[in-house]
Amino acid sequence: ALGMEDGFIAGQYTLLSIVTYLFLAVPFYLCLIIFIDDIVVGLGLSIEVASIAMVYVPVLTLSHFIEDSFAGNLSSLLRCSGKYVEMAIIDSIFNVLHLLLIAVAVTRLEFDLVGIAWVEVLSSVVYGVFIYVYSAAKGWL
Repeated sequence: ALGMEDGFIAGQYTLLSIVTYLFLAVPFYLCLIIFIDDIVVGLGLSIEVASIAMVYVPVLTLSHFIEDSFAGNLSSLLRCSGKYVEMAIIDSIFNVLHLLLIAVAVTRLEFDLVGIAWVEVLSSVVYGVFIYVYSAAKGWL
């Protein structure tokens, strides 16, 4: 659709992919959250690991949900519309900042695994909001 310079159809396909993702991902994520302790114990790991997974997985799932359903789709759509270099620069900067934030959270703030998962959520939200605001300000949306 973008090759034919039909932004409306491209937007419709993007919305359709987001809705399809939501319909498929939400039940899977809910089952994963509900049954993660049984899955971990079934893999032969200890109850302690299962209890950590029960706290960690829902938070990390939220991060993936934000990243995959909104920020990732918007970023991909912008790449397809010819903003590949700009998105590569933005993604590189955000990936470096993300790594630095995790390094600071682990070494200086002594975050545990669940704290790192919340850093992932924060990073996903900031990335999604930045991509949206930057794209709107540039007139790309």
